[in-house]
Amino acid sequence: MQRISRSNVLLAVLTILCVTTSFSAQAAKGQQNQKRGEPGVFDDYALSLSWAPSYCASHPTDPNECGPNKRFGFVLHGLWPQYEKSWPQFCSNATMTPKEEDQYAPLYPSKALMEHEWPKHGTCSGLGVDGYFTLSKTLKESVRIPDAYQQPATTFKTTSQELAKAFLTANPDLKEGSVLAVCSGKFLSEIHVCFDKAGTQSRACSDSETKRANKSCHDAFLVQNVK
Repeated sequence: MQRISRSNVLLAVLTILCVTTSFSAQAAKGQQNQKRGEPGVFDDYALSLSWAPSYCASHPTDPNECGPNKRFGFVLHGLWPQYEKSWPQFCSNATMTPKEEDQYAPLYPSKALMEHEWPKHGTCSGLGVDGYFTLSKTLKESVRIPDAYQQPATTFKTTSQELAKAFLTANPDLKEGSVLAVCSGKFLSEIHVCFDKAGTQSRACSDSETKRANKSCHDAFLVQNVK
């Protein structure tokens, strides 16, 4: 039998400790970014508008958002309360009534998405069901979609800077740094438009959110056409 040296045992122990510490740090970071939060305690909003053609490329059989009769471009994904460096979620057990569900479901491409967004993000707004979905509708409708992004017949290439410039040009009231492109691989998946906590005016997105968005998009990415 080969004898294991004391130095090898020590090395193995140190390796296990390093790996354990790394996993613990990653887990702690994940927990920090997913705090349950307290209703109404946050710093700003991120309005998330998903680019439907990218979603439909991987979910072509979704009858709510995809298909030849849909032809969606940007759709409401959600209105998300944000901290400067992370975000709250599931801030209370408040539920929607069936009447409220039917009333606000048309804001989203599917009722299932609305039912997901309220407990995870809406409960953190502190606004209640009516206040949260009314603000979601107001902010979504306040953002004018540039012509190039309304019904593009062909896929085109752009950059985060060019996309932001197009939105700022179409929306002079939006502040510099308030529009972020978010990508999945080499394709645009959504945009985030940042607003103050009152939801009355835009603001530059936080440094941490800007870094996350920029990291997801490379120097250039593709905007898939509407089919």
